[in-house]
Amino acid sequence: MVLILLSVSIFLFIEAMDRMDWWGQKDKEYERECLPNNNPQPDAELCAELQNEAYSRMSMFSPVLSLKSTR
Repeated sequence: MVLILLSVSIFLFIEAMDRMDWWGQKDKEYERECLPNNNPQPDAELCAELQNEAYSRMSMFSPVLSLKSTR
């Protein structure tokens, strides 16, 4: 039983790290393209798209964290 829980925990940790990196890529792209100190004239349409994608990726990342914290 302990071995199963350990295996699941390791899997969830790896999955959480992968998804966090996947979300972070889009979040950094949003910062680079849309924050005024990085881009003085950001494209509003692109920024909305990037923000929606970052939120979407975060909503896929959050369940992995909640599963990991319940173990």
